[in-house]
Amino acid sequence: MELLLVTGQAGAGKTQAANVLEDFGYYRVDNLPLELVDSFVEMALADPVKYGKSALVLDSASEALGDRFFGLLETLRARQVSCRVLFLEASDEVVISRYKETRRAHPMQSDTMGIEQGIAAEKLRLAAVRERADWVINTDNTKLAELRQRMAAVLDRANEGLTVYITTFGFKYGLLADIDLLFDARFLPNPYYIEALRPLTGHDAPIRDYLASVKQYGTFMAMLCPMVDFLVDNYALDGRSSLNIGVGCTGGRHRSVAVAVALAEYLQEKGHQVRLAHRDIERPV
Repeated sequence: MELLLVTGQAGAGKTQAANVLEDFGYYRVDNLPLELVDSFVEMALADPVKYGKSALVLDSASEALGDRFFGLLETLRARQVSCRVLFLEASDEVVISRYKETRRAHPMQSDTMGIEQGIAAEKLRLAAVRERADWVINTDNTKLAELRQRMAAVLDRANEGLTVYITTFGFKYGLLADIDLLFDARFLPNPYYIEALRPLTGHDAPIRDYLASVKQYGTFMAMLCPMVDFLVDNYALDGRSSLNIGVGCTGGRHRSVAVAVALAEYLQEKGHQVRLAHRDIERPV
């Protein structure tokens, strides 16, 4: 089991970090009391498929983040649980500014302790945890995209960036429900009207060879592939974890499939993660 414990200062961005970890495929639990971590691990070990990679965001206001925290780490590691600690911090000025923006009280504030004193008290409480953390990330002036990149780097997931989902479909069966980019292949000659090609799909070489012989197809792919590659790189820099692309033709069997397969192969050669699906390919011809 791979377990990541996420803690750090209130206002340092633990929720945003948890969102990123969820995108990275971690099962996420927010603000779990330290006393319940062992019970969660028992459940996770019983269902490694669902919980084999988990991220627990610990309640940093808990007074248990001290000797009990380190005892827990030793117990988990003795049980062969791969347990690491990610600690998030920010400067006093940034934390104060963030709480002013949200108009919420810092968890260490009280009738006798203002926000500055609360931040100081929290730092003192978390000092030993910070010292023992596997990674410490300062989130001052850090946008979500930058946080994602830094977390990918420290977690050795630099190549686990944005995933491209390409789905083909037939316009006559309706549009896809959730897409970011849509490309229409109906301008290309339709193999449906060639009797020998009609039963085939865009996966088959005769269909792809036929389209490759058409000038418009080559021109289109020469523009489409670099453009999508450019967009994927820049969406990833903006912090996105997925991009949904729809490629349509009349029936969703020939042209759209051939275009999508070629696009997927191009993006994979460029190092992108691609998932390819065909909504209407199995419909009767």
